[in-house]
Amino acid sequence: MRKHWRPSLAVVAFAVLAAAAAGCSHAQRDAPGKVTSAGRLSIFKLQVGDCFNNPKDVSKRIVAIADIPAVPCGEAHDQEVFAVLAHPAASGASFPGDEQILQFAEGRCLEQFETYVGKAYGDSGFDIVVVRPVQESWEKKDDRQVACVLSAPGKRLTGSQKGTAA
Repeated sequence: MRKHWRPSLAVVAFAVLAAAAAGCSHAQRDAPGKVTSAGRLSIFKLQVGDCFNNPKDVSKRIVAIADIPAVPCGEAHDQEVFAVLAHPAASGASFPGDEQILQFAEGRCLEQFETYVGKAYGDSGFDIVVVRPVQESWEKKDDRQVACVLSAPGKRLTGSQKGTAA
């Protein structure tokens, strides 16, 4: 059975919300960059291999967030970053629109999925979630980062999904 690429949701980054988590503890990383203690992590600092829980009500297709509740991958989690991409638009370029960014993400995330997981997306049990810039972060923060994130509908993950062929 082949699945068509369909993000279960598109998680959207709003730069203006960046200070919303004041007072919350921040996730800690070790020297190689793995999250070693749970806490808030800016969506602008996502790295391949980061694991996190759903940031808030993600029942909608588009959710505005500034940071995520990151956890070490050995703990139960909802999602895992499998690729971080730079949109090719030059610094200062006009916002290309949500659809163009999602088209860019669709192609590139699919290319990266099998390399990370070890199984083609269509044969896996995962959904792909996209963390992408919105017009405000694009224009005010020069945000060009697109993160490809996997999730397992209705399940929690434990351990990294890298190379699991799940």
